[in-house]
Amino acid sequence: MSRFAYSHRITDAFLVLLRAGLWEKDLESLSSFPLTSEEWHDVYQSAICQTVSGIVYRGILRLPDRLFPPEDILLPWVVRADAIEQRNRYMNEVVNELCSFFKNGEIRTVLQKGQGIASLYECPLMRECGDIDLYFPDRKEREKADLIIRQQGIQTGKGADGSIHYEWKGVVAEHHSRLLDVYSPFQQDYLNQLEKKIGFTTVRLGKEEDGEVTVASPVLNLLMLNVHILKHALGWGVGLRQLCDVARAYYKWHGIMEMHELCEIYRKTGLGRWSNLLHSVLREYLGVPVTCLPDDRGKQESPWPLFHIIQQGGNFGRSAGCCPVSRTGWQRKLFTAQSFFRNGRFVFRYAPWEYVGMVSALLKGQVR
Repeated sequence: MSRFAYSHRITDAFLVLLRAGLWEKDLESLSSFPLTSEEWHDVYQSAICQTVSGIVYRGILRLPDRLFPPEDILLPWVVRADAIEQRNRYMNEVVNELCSFFKNGEIRTVLQKGQGIASLYECPLMRECGDIDLYFPDRKEREKADLIIRQQGIQTGKGADGSIHYEWKGVVAEHHSRLLDVYSPFQQDYLNQLEKKIGFTTVRLGKEEDGEVTVASPVLNLLMLNVHILKHALGWGVGLRQLCDVARAYYKWHGIMEMHELCEIYRKTGLGRWSNLLHSVLREYLGVPVTCLPDDRGKQESPWPLFHIIQQGGNFGRSAGCCPVSRTGWQRKLFTAQSFFRNGRFVFRYAPWEYVGMVSALLKGQVR
């Protein structure tokens, strides 16, 4: 387990750097500095576990020179930050190309999370990128997309939830038949109506001359990020990158949508209490302004239960020393089941119907 999980000094230094990089502002305090070489090593490892090493690096650049990490830590960090930037440039190219490929085949695609959310950052190229997740609103078009990929001679694999995954020019892409990872059986009709009502928008990735990519509208996107964090908190583990994503989303979009509408959606989907918990973490640890968050006038939740899970697991369980990156095998299934039941009490407290739906899907082998 990373020392980030139990050292207040390292945690404070880490979060100060993270907030500085996330908002591209001066460090609010230098009280945790200077750090020893060993402490810097722990901060570096924590940044990797939480998949925010690029963002934290941006915070380091705002430190006085005398407080910089030693060379044996700073140099690998510089190399890592450069690799993140280059990977993002390449990822933007691949996303634009893949979406254009389907558009030419008259197939509508919606980019989920990923590079679409990265565009909300002050420095989009410093957000660590992952896979390409594509949603297809029309079932027949999704089937056509799957077929076209196979006709290209590309080998595909199938996920437990019916998604397929494959490599497109060295990047893993996934096709999904639903936009939102909401598992409660009572919410599907409402969510389908919501998707049709609110719909989608477009963003431009990379260069100005690149084409536009379709993404979910701000309200749907925030709901998608919200439930994605919930699913990972219950399952493999959630990292601070996912929380940074929703923090930037609230910050960028709070002035262009009705917050009371979002609160109503959270309540109707049974996510009201969970959302209060998530918002408390965003305020307390990431410094999201209160004015950017929905005010549902509900019970204020302590941020600690969720932050503890973040510390213990990190992105995909990295902080716990578990990296179930393999897409097949009984180890992955066992790890998923153990995680779900270990964190079951937590999720049942904040989103009971989601927990019931997730467990049901897990028992049916439908959770990816």
